[in-house]
Amino acid sequence: MVRPFLILVMSLAAFISSPSPTVEEPPDGTGCSLPEVMGLSLEEAQQLLRARGIHIKLDPVDIPGMPPPFAISVSGNCDQVTLKHGVRLPDLAELTLQQATEELEGLDLASRVLSAEAGLDWTVVHQEPGAEKVVPYGTRVDLEAMAPVTSSPLVSLTPDPETPTPPRPSPKVVVPQLKGLSQASAKKKLAAVGLKLQLHPDSPRVGKIARQDPPKDRKVTRNTSVRVWLKAPPDTPQTPSPDGGLGLTGGVALAGGAALTGLLLIRRRRSRQQIRQSRPRTFAIRCVPHPDLTPRVEIHGSGSVSSPGIRVEPHADPGRQEIREVLT
Repeated sequence: MVRPFLILVMSLAAFISSPSPTVEEPPDGTGCSLPEVMGLSLEEAQQLLRARGIHIKLDPVDIPGMPPPFAISVSGNCDQVTLKHGVRLPDLAELTLQQATEELEGLDLASRVLSAEAGLDWTVVHQEPGAEKVVPYGTRVDLEAMAPVTSSPLVSLTPDPETPTPPRPSPKVVVPQLKGLSQASAKKKLAAVGLKLQLHPDSPRVGKIARQDPPKDRKVTRNTSVRVWLKAPPDTPQTPSPDGGLGLTGGVALAGGAALTGLLLIRRRRSRQQIRQSRPRTFAIRCVPHPDLTPRVEIHGSGSVSSPGIRVEPHADPGRQEIREVLT
């Protein structure tokens, strides 16, 4: 029983001897606390303080028009406070030193470049104080910059017109099989591999391909002409060759046409004679004039002594008239 009693007494003594919690007094000692305005715009901070009936004194007194100022801190008591304001720093990264310096000067801020050999075309990589922080006017901002990366000179891919271009070897293609095809089908098949079709002069104009040169499976360069011979169908007459030869079939056709034309002319003449013989024949008298092509000319000499001369006097001949009896 003694030991539990001692433990209870010691616990009670420790509780009585511990200090009681104290309520922290405001800094001004008046019992009121000032609101936190850091990061608020100046207009928002003024509205917050005026709502509590607190008189405001700005530091600095002059307020720039642009950019809008921001509150930094407030000091004083619940009757009157001093509201310090400044500007929010922009993000200067990836700007050149010239652009960053001009932007800071427009915000009434100073700048310092940490590298002495930096040029105005160097790029900002770091700033202190950092972006989005609110600082008083006239604050100096330290800038770290990096030299611009110079790109390697571009290599021109355009060939020099004065430099002769070495000839490129023409690709080889395989000649396809054309035997048994028509001219149209063979032409399409050759065009698919870059070759041309040429008909031999002694070949018929119609029919299927019977021979070709070069033969199939031969490798040739592109745009090569493949010469072919056609085999005419059995019932199709051969077309005359370009050199004017008629061939056996053409000669037979020409002789047959000439014989048929002669028979038609003979038959027509006989039919005319038959028509004349069938008509009644009559007699008639016809007068046929024959003019004289050599008229008679007389030459007379003048008998006057004062004006001698020669006078030519032609006499026209009416010609010869012939009367014929004809049977019509």
